[in-house]
Amino acid sequence: MELTVLGKYGPYPKAGTGAASGYLVSDGGVNLALDMGSGTLARLQQMTDISRLDGIFISHLHYDHTSDLLPLRYLLEDLDRTLTVYTAYEDSEWFKLRVVNVDSSSVIRLGSLTLRFYDMLHTVPCLAVRIEGSKTLVYTGDTMYNDNILAALVGADCALADCSKPDGFNGPHMTVSIAKKLNTETGVRIISTHLSPDYSPEEEYKEFPGISVAEELKTYKI
Repeated sequence: MELTVLGKYGPYPKAGTGAASGYLVSDGGVNLALDMGSGTLARLQQMTDISRLDGIFISHLHYDHTSDLLPLRYLLEDLDRTLTVYTAYEDSEWFKLRVVNVDSSSVIRLGSLTLRFYDMLHTVPCLAVRIEGSKTLVYTGDTMYNDNILAALVGADCALADCSKPDGFNGPHMTVSIAKKLNTETGVRIISTHLSPDYSPEEEYKEFPGISVAEELKTYKI
């Protein structure tokens, strides 16, 4: 299993470089995009042939996780392709796309991958996805700490987690201390993502070899 970081910032990209949340998981011949924030479509095309994309998981409907779905529709029209989007139901214009509504009871088989979903704690409904294939990767989407994260991480190899805010941050995301807590309690490798444009926590994780800060356009072996 491979994870490629297309963009890691939120709620908007870093000036000059960077993209909002977007990732690509490849395993067993299956290619699954996780979120499609601003700037990620160009990078997705750089990393893979869109015709080889099997589906898209959208954790929630905030713009920094969905905005590149709109130009993607034009590209799909040119390719005469339809892609399935997996996301929680919400009364939204997004559902003019081909959407499969999922919730915490859903299990999706996508080629060699199995997808399971967990309710997260954010300002809008948000799901984490657990991707089981040759390895197991959990993507939290945006969330504050909640017990469902621990349930999702049981037996996982890696977590791509929204845990990059400085201690003292007051908002609907996890801080670096929570990343350390999750790594210590579960032993699961953590790739910390959803960075604020003006803060990156590399220094905070120097004593935690099991935690790294996501690097854009880097491909990780899970």
